Amino acid sequence: MLLAITVLISAALLVFVVAPLLATGGAGEEAVPVDVTPLIDLKRRRLVVYENMQDLDFEYKSGKIAQNDYQSLRENYTREAARLMAATKELELTKEDDALIERDELVGDEILTVIEEALADR
Repeated sequence: MLLAITVLISAALLVFVVAPLLATGGAGEEAVPVDVTPLIDLKRRRLVVYENMQDLDFEYKSGKIAQNDYQSLRENYTREAARLMAATKELELTKEDDALIERDELVGDEILTVIEEALADR
């Protein structure tokens, strides 16, 4: 009896552990959260670079990194931060341009509506 209970519990535990590994689809399909936009992603990546630069400064000041390595890594991080800042700025400008275009289209549609109404009244 005890052996049967042990085998049953072991089988249930095995199914519980192995089932998620064998499952297809589900949560693994969507790797990026829904609320992540390209602009948010660029800002997040830029913050990570800034944190890495702070960590690098700390490591250098504590003597764990040689000066040549520090300068090389610092330059790489600075270039990456500048690239991310430029990409962020470009995306923000594109977003503003898109908003202006949409506004102009709405105004144009309103003008056409007014003209059509005026012509219909004649």
